[in-house]
This record gives sequence, C-alpha cells and structure tokens, in this order.
Amino acid sequence: KVLKVASNDPTLGAKAKDADAASSAKEEGLPTEPTSAMVVRTVIRENHGDVIRKVAFNRTLPPRGEKAEGKESFCGFGESAGNVFATVGGNQAAVYDGRNFGNYVGLVVHYTHDEEGVELTTCCWADARGFTKHPKGDLHLCLGASSGDVLVLSVAEAAITHLLKGHAAPITQLATSPARPGYLLSLSTKGGEVKLWDMYQERCLATFEVGSAVQSIAWSPDGAWFVAGTATGGLQKWPVEDPKALSEGEKRVKRAASENLKAAIAGLRHREAVDAIRFASTSTCLSKSVDGHVALWDWAAGKSLGAWDVPGSSMRCYSDLDVTQDGKYFVVGNAKGAVFVFRTREEEEEAKERGSTHTTAEAASKGEPVARLEAYKQKDPVRCCAISDDHRDVLSSLGDAFTFRYQHFKPKNNPKTKQPEKKEEAEAAAAGEEKENTASA
Repeated sequence: KVLKVASNDPTLGAKAKDADAASSAKEEGLPTEPTSAMVVRTVIRENHGDVIRKVAFNRTLPPRGEKAEGKESFCGFGESAGNVFATVGGNQAAVYDGRNFGNYVGLVVHYTHDEEGVELTTCCWADARGFTKHPKGDLHLCLGASSGDVLVLSVAEAAITHLLKGHAAPITQLATSPARPGYLLSLSTKGGEVKLWDMYQERCLATFEVGSAVQSIAWSPDGAWFVAGTATGGLQKWPVEDPKALSEGEKRVKRAASENLKAAIAGLRHREAVDAIRFASTSTCLSKSVDGHVALWDWAAGKSLGAWDVPGSSMRCYSDLDVTQDGKYFVVGNAKGAVFVFRTREEEEEAKERGSTHTTAEAASKGEPVARLEAYKQKDPVRCCAISDDHRDVLSSLGDAFTFRYQHFKPKNNPKTKQPEKKEEAEAAAAGEEKENTASA
C-alpha cells in the first residue's frame, strides 16, 4: 500500500504525530529484533519499471538513545526521520515515509530527471542542518547520475537545489561522514576517481586517483579517511584532509598516498571484487565481495572480528549491504530473491551477557542469519536492501522496480506464527455446528 501525500509540505511529519503515536501503541507486544517471522507488509512498484539501484534509510539524525533536536531539524519529521527512506532507479528518485501513516507508506517526494539519456545510478543522505533556511528544517538526498553529475535533492522543496559537475563518467557510489557535514565523496569507477566536494559551494576540493579497479567506498565516521574496495578483493585506506583547511583550487591525491588495509588486517579474506562497504562503528567496518563473503574487521586493532557467507551464493551476489546505526545488525541479499539479517559478533556477545531468550540467538552464535526473508514466488536477484535503525523494517529491492517492506505482525494476524486451535475447542466448535445444522433441518 502506498499513500500519496503532498510533496512540498515541510510540516508533514508534525501533522502525522498522532498517527505515529497510534501506530506505536498498536505494535505493543511485537518482537524488538528481526526474525524470520517478519512478513511482507508493503509492496512498492516504481513507475519507471527499471531495476532499483539503491535503497537507503536516512541516517543523518543523532544515534538512537541520544537526544535529537526539535522537529525543525528534520523537515518536521523529528525522531521519525530515521524511518524516511529513498529509492533510485531509471531516471527517477522517490522518498517515502515508512512510519507515520499506519499500514501505509507515504510518498513524500517523487523526482524525475528530465535530461535525455541520463539515468540516476545511486544515492545517499546528507545532513542538512545548518545548510537550510526552512523553518522546519530539511532533508537532503544526494543523487549520482550516469552523466557524472551529482545532484542534491531538497525534500522540503521537492526540487534539485545544488548541482556538482566534475566527473566525466557515471557515478558509482556516494558517501558522507557525520563528522564532515556539508561535504561529500563521489566515486566514478570508470573514471578511476573519487572526488571530495563542498556540496553547498558546488566546488570540488580534491580528487583522489584511486584507479578503475575501485568498486566501492565508505567514509569513516571521524571523516579522517575513506576505505575503497577493489575488483581483486583489496581494501585501501585513503587519508582525507580537513576540508576547511584545503586552499582554493582542486588538490590531486596520488595512489602512493593510500595504504593497503588487507595486508594490515590479520585474517581478512576477500578473493573477489569488494562491491559494498559499511562502517559498523568508529573502529569496525563491514565489507562484502561478489562471492557472498562478508567480513567484519577492526582497522585500529588490525584484526578480523568475524566472517559470514551469504546462503545461496553459489551464483554471484551483487546485493548491496546495510548495517544499523548501532552496529547490531546487518542485512544482505542473494541472487535467488532472499534477504538475510545477521547479528554482528559484538551483538552476539552482548546477547549472551544479558541472557537473551531470542529464538534466533543460537543461530546467531553459529554465524547463521537471525532472519531469512523472501517474497512469494520472487526469485530475482536482490540488488539492494536496507534495515531501519529501530530494527522494525527490512527493505529488499529486486525484479523490475519492486521494493518489498518486511515487518512483524501481531501473532494472531501473522500467517507465519498463527497457531492451530486446540483440539477441545475444535471439537466443541464442530459439535455446535452439527447441532445448529440439525435444528435448522
């Protein structure tokens, strides 16, 4: 179900406050962690009919548990801004509200790029606080294009407000760092470059000559460096100067400035192209290669912390990877339409200490997924997936423009957990029906 709402109303989230409270009350008694009992709650099909290239939850607000600023900071959504997500495919981008409309998903912004022959290739969220004049604040979505341009979409205005031009080849990935608001990294694999941008001045500050082998990037939470994954399974560490200290003019950073992380981290094993990287904390990072191997490693300690193999990865696994802001769970899909939620090693240890009675705790301790989710008769490869920071929503995009949202239902309504009637109750019901039929005759 998709509920279409006004796309230019910055007070949208504030107006839905009562609906949000009612929705939360209805969900009392539901599991607080992902499980295989989650079912498809919403199916979204984009009208461009193309493959969804990226789906991303907004993570520009403070970590859960920390006090967020007033609703004016997040386009009127307040703390529920973490349940706003975006999809990109074809020449279109869409922003959805996944929390404030009960059983529905609210379409907040639908953007179509009209430049002929140009498609949108990826996206990431940027912290708009301090960079907007809207009284209720704003949310900014950065979009990569096949033309090499980077566009900044304002949710409050439902329009492109900034354009970054400099790449001569398609944008592969985008990355931001919470320590560097207002700045952006963009990767063009074919161009062999990563560029550092001052988004709101529309100026390129530095170009990193990473080479055409780099397939993925992630910017560290402290903003001091970024990690790049290569086509041969390598991982590189590139230093990033404080953007405010960079002088006028574009700085060129040569390959010699990078460090080989794979050689520096004991036990790290990637034999094929690393196509997805995410930071799980300030010192730990998750990386995934196309053979379905996922590794968790500590760059500061120089050691591998854990490894998983995505089930059903005998075929190439080109799914994206996502991790919650607290680093407890990550999600990844396979080539057969299934998406899996894993618990990180650190979270497994915490679960043991608190004596978790979670039904999937034993599976997690063995490195198995705590949730396996797949839509009925959908066997197309999962191209991208995401998990919300409150652990309640899992998104999976596959096929021609389909996105599936998985959630828990109350036990009595969930077809996966619905229990058969007791024998006595069934017999009593049958006897009553027989008596009624006899009387009627």
